[in-house]
Amino acid sequence: MNMRVVVLALIAVCGANIAVADSLEKLADDFWTWRAKFAPFTGDDVNRIERPGGIRDWSRARIEQQGKDLTGFEARWKKIHPAQWPISKQVDYKLIGSALARVRWELDVNPRWKRDPNFYIAQALTALAEALTIPAPYDEIRSREILTRIENVPSILSQASENLEGPAGAVRERCDSKSRWNSRASPEAGECARRIDNFKSGQIE
Repeated sequence: MNMRVVVLALIAVCGANIAVADSLEKLADDFWTWRAKFAPFTGDDVNRIERPGGIRDWSRARIEQQGKDLTGFEARWKKIHPAQWPISKQVDYKLIGSALARVRWELDVNPRWKRDPNFYIAQALTALAEALTIPAPYDEIRSREILTRIENVPSILSQASENLEGPAGAVRERCDSKSRWNSRASPEAGECARRIDNFKSGQIE
């Protein structure tokens, strides 16, 4: 009888651990589905993932929503207690934590979306390049996605002009300084200033 109680207790403990592990798997599934939709494009092949099609929205409102979504994922992750899990499962837990930290870094610690114009170039052009470099044949779905990414470029650049908090002005100041203090300023300096003025006024070239 005592042995039976022990066995039942072990089964209960194992069942609890499996349930918790399943909750981690659910968190991982939910997070990676979300990440595939909202992860920024980069030129680094390491970060290249399969993504759903459609318009990419880098408006400030959407970015703020990403932050709220991330806070929810972080809360779910912190509620999980893996101390009694097998080592392999504990590693999985830490890897999910690392992935969440990466997103927090992108949004808040090093928010390139606020200060780096190249970030938006990547969202517009790297996204298109990835779609074009997948080997043929190009069926209707892939062709439609390529067209969608082309049509998405103007809105991404418009969102860039709304989100950036200083880089354009800083670059313009450098161009003005070069023209003012260097009597032999290169034509590129004037071209730089012209393009920035066009960018700030919405005349995207």
